[in-house]
Amino acid sequence: MQLNLQLLHVVTDMSGGAGIKNIRRAILAGGRQPEVLASFRDCRCKASQKTIRQALIGHYRPKYLFTLQQAMPLYYCPQGQVVLCDQHIERTLQ
Repeated sequence: MQLNLQLLHVVTDMSGGAGIKNIRRAILAGGRQPEVLASFRDCRCKASQKTIRQALIGHYRPKYLFTLQQAMPLYYCPQGQVVLCDQHIERTLQ
């Protein structure tokens, strides 16, 4: 990601609660303060709040934020399809 954020180095679960789902949403909503963004860290996350705060220092340029905004639906769409597929399999097995 061109935002130059280093979260991939400190958070392994990028989609779960222990990951950065809420942090990504806060960034897209206009959040830029690393201290505030790091406070969204889930308590199950192995990285400390201080480590995440340091990883959130980056370049919040509009063109990079636009790219992140465009990528979010593309990231969640396949996950939604997997859920629908799992539900169909469950119904079929019953």
